[in-house]
Amino acid sequence: ELGAHRRNGTWVLVFDSDIPAGRRALRLLWVYKVKRDGTFKARLCVQGSAQIPGVDFDQSFAATLRTTSFRVLVALAARHALLVVRWDLTSAYLQGELQPGEEVYTHVPPGQPEFDDAGRPLRCRVVKPIYGLVQAGRRFQRTLFPWIVAQGFEQSSTDPCVFVWKGDEHLYVGVYVDDIMVVHSTGEAPAFHEFKRVFFARWQAEDEGEMADLLNVHIRRGDGCITLHQEPYIRGMVRRFAPDGFPSDLPRTSTPSDAHLAQTVADAQAADITTDAALTNRFQTLVGALLYAATHTRPDIAYAVGMLCRVMSRSTPALYAYAMVVLRYLDRNAAIGLRYTSVPTTLEGYFDANWDVLRSTTGWLVTWQSAVISYGSKSQKGVATSSAHAEIVAASEAAKDVIHHREKLAEFKHPPLSATLLYGDNQAANNLAYNPELHERTKHIARRHFYIREVVEEGQIVVPYVRTIDNLADFFTKHQTPKVFFAMRAKIMNIP
Repeated sequence: ELGAHRRNGTWVLVFDSDIPAGRRALRLLWVYKVKRDGTFKARLCVQGSAQIPGVDFDQSFAATLRTTSFRVLVALAARHALLVVRWDLTSAYLQGELQPGEEVYTHVPPGQPEFDDAGRPLRCRVVKPIYGLVQAGRRFQRTLFPWIVAQGFEQSSTDPCVFVWKGDEHLYVGVYVDDIMVVHSTGEAPAFHEFKRVFFARWQAEDEGEMADLLNVHIRRGDGCITLHQEPYIRGMVRRFAPDGFPSDLPRTSTPSDAHLAQTVADAQAADITTDAALTNRFQTLVGALLYAATHTRPDIAYAVGMLCRVMSRSTPALYAYAMVVLRYLDRNAAIGLRYTSVPTTLEGYFDANWDVLRSTTGWLVTWQSAVISYGSKSQKGVATSSAHAEIVAASEAAKDVIHHREKLAEFKHPPLSATLLYGDNQAANNLAYNPELHERTKHIARRHFYIREVVEEGQIVVPYVRTIDNLADFFTKHQTPKVFFAMRAKIMNIP
C-alpha cells in the first residue's frame, strides 16, 4: 500500500527544513486488521490523537446514515419491490480532497529510511485525507456528497447521508462512511444504470451486489416483505457472554423483564453502594451490546435495556442477572426482526408515559409499512407532578418524531396526504394537545412540552384517544405480562 501511495501521489517526502515555521510532523503507524473474509489488511495511518484543534484542523464532523433512515429505505424497498445493493468504496478517505492550503506533515512510515543520503531527516507531506486524520472523514464527504448531488440527486434535509433521485424513477442512495446503499427500481431502470456507470468511472469501489447486511443488521427477503434482523450478532453475544450457558438461578420469565425489574433499578439508584470494578465492567459491556440490538431491530427489549441503562455505574449482581435475562430472551428469539411488507400503509404514532415519582418513563413509536420505523423508551429529564404532566411530555416527544418522519417521507416522494394519527391513552393529555385546559394543574409545565399543540393546530397531527390495552407505546414504558407482551410484539414488529 505504501508503494501505491507513492505512485498515486498520496504523500510526498520533503526535507525537515521545508516544513513551515510553527508546523510539526505527526507520527505515522501501520494498523493491521483481519477482514471478514479472512484476508489480512495493513493500512498506513496518521496518529490523529496528536492533532491540535485550531492548529491541525478546524471542523471534524462527518455524518453517518441514521438508523431510522436505513429502516425507512428498507420499508420503501418492501413497498415498491425495489432492489437494495451495496457498493464498497476502496480506501474511501484517500479518494477525498484536502482543502486548498491545508497542509499536513508527518514523519516517515515505520520501516522506511528516516534520513536522506546527506543525513538530513526526511518528512512526509500528506496531500490526501489519509486515514487517521481527524478531518479525513469530513474531507471525504465534502468530496463525495457534492458529486452525488451533481448527478441529479437531491440531498435530504432530514438526513444528509440520503440522496433522492429528482426524476420519476425510484432511486435512493444512502451513505455510511465507505458503504454505499443504493435502493433502485428493477427492470430497465435507466437512471440507476447511468448512475452506476458514472459512479464506477469516478470512484474506486467494489460492487458487492444485493445488500445482505449493514453494521450487523441483516436483510432477509421474503414473499412480499423484507425483514431486518440481527441473528448473527445475537449469536455472537451469547458466545461472548454466556459461553457455558445461562445460570440456572436467573429470574424465570419468557419475556425480557419481570415485574421486579423497575424496583431493582430504583433500589440501586437510591442505595449507597460500593460497586465492584470487574462486575461494573462486565455489566456495562453487556448492556452496551444489548443496547445496540435494542436501537436497531429489537424494540422488544427496549424497555428492559432502557431501565438497565439508568444504573450503568451502579451495577449489582441482581442487575447483571437481569441483563443476562435479556440476553437469554434474545437467544430464544434470535431470528425475529422488523418485518416490512408491500401493502401500502400510512404513517401512525403512539405515545405513553409511566408516571413514576422519581423519573417517569416516556415511550413512543412511529409505524409505516406494517412495522416500526422509529421508537424509544427513556427516562424523562424532569420530575412529573401528575400523570397528565408525564403524558404531555411523552406526547410532545412523540410529536417531534412524527413531524420528522412526515418530512422524511415527503422528501422520499411519499408525502402524507392527511394529518398523522398520534394515539394516546390519557384523556387529559389528549385534551391538552388541543386546548390550554386545566390551567391550575399545568401552569408549571415548561412551554416546550406543549410543542404538540402547535403541530395539532397546524393540522399535521391528530391526537385520538385509544384504550390502554390498544396503546402500543405502553410496550415501552413498563413490564408487560407474557400474554400482552407477545401480542404487542407481534403488532409492533409485524411478526406473523
